[in-house]
Amino acid sequence: MIFHQTECIYRRVKCPRMKCESQVPFHELLEHMKQQKCTFPTVVKMRFREKLAFFTSKEYPVMIEIESKTFLSCLVGVAFSQGSPVCMIHHWIYFVGSPQEAKHYSYTLEYQNEEQTTKTTFVSQVISIDETTISIIKNGNCFGISALLFSKFAKTDENNGRTLMPTANVTIRNLKEEAKDENVESGISDNDE
Repeated sequence: MIFHQTECIYRRVKCPRMKCESQVPFHELLEHMKQQKCTFPTVVKMRFREKLAFFTSKEYPVMIEIESKTFLSCLVGVAFSQGSPVCMIHHWIYFVGSPQEAKHYSYTLEYQNEEQTTKTTFVSQVISIDETTISIIKNGNCFGISALLFSKFAKTDENNGRTLMPTANVTIRNLKEEAKDENVESGISDNDE
């Protein structure tokens, strides 16, 4: 029964957009996000193990599609205390699937300034959509950086001189498929025990 509850398409999950408080059945989440405009308007299409740079958004999760799998890049700013100008930026990648499926994927986030003098990299397991923003941040299961340091990775719009959100270089890996590939090369099949 416990396994079924974590896999059930009718389980309720919270919308990953911070300003949306909706809890919806898992199988309706992506439709909810599209209808309620709870995701960045552009869907990023990429391949596993491909490093791709795209702008981050604190307002909306960015949807990533790889081989009919859906991931969400979530960036959240959290103030240390009420009215405090100092805050932390947290960034992680969700997998729109079960906790068991999420274990098959990992991700790398890389930020670099325009002069390429400062760079930070974070590698972690992809997080199931069943986890909430609060639990992810509380348990330290994401990239975290001070807003002041994060601003050093911001880019300047050449057209109007405005400061843009930093660009994240994102790589998502399918660990299960990579393990199969390694076994084939070593002469071990998936049927061998």
